[in-house]
Amino acid sequence: MKPTRSRIRRIFAAGLLVIGPISVTLFLVYKLVQWTDDILHFAIPLPPLLAKPGLGLIFLAALVFLVGLITTNIAGRKVVEFGERILKRIPVINSIYSGVKTLVEAF
Repeated sequence: MKPTRSRIRRIFAAGLLVIGPISVTLFLVYKLVQWTDDILHFAIPLPPLLAKPGLGLIFLAALVFLVGLITTNIAGRKVVEFGERILKRIPVINSIYSGVKTLVEAF
């Protein structure tokens, strides 16, 4: 039986729908790790023996934990609310921040 063009297109589209999001996710994670490594190596010059790939990701995880720790208390929440009020007053930043915040809160 000879597959038709529309069947081939459907199969190809199904493959893209599976591979596309996975590829984009892996690429973004790779870039995030690379970016955090670059920032860490710029901020804290390490000897080549200690400069390992992924160290920036560990640093980022520690930073996220620290920010979470700070924002879970009352004073931290006040600081976050103050920062959000400032961001909401800046026209372009407000649009970006609100969109990202809504997206993050959805998960």
